[in-house]
Amino acid sequence: MSIRMRRRLGGRLEAIDADHTHLVATTDEPDWYAEQLTAIKAPFRIVGPRELREAAHVLGQRLLQAGTKPFEEGLGG
Repeated sequence: MSIRMRRRLGGRLEAIDADHTHLVATTDEPDWYAEQLTAIKAPFRIVGPRELREAAHVLGQRLLQAGTKPFEEGLGG
């Protein structure tokens, strides 16, 4: 993880093995934190808390929908 990303996310990194790291952090804004996690270029998994997993799920659904729905005239986008 880049230094810029570490600053953005805060928390601490714990090495699991040569290829895996555990990010331990807290937030009172799970929606914002889920958005920040999208900048990580490597595969990752959210262990918890439940609110962050739910925020990531909602964000993921929005992104999938945005990428698959054709533009509809009159929506102003």
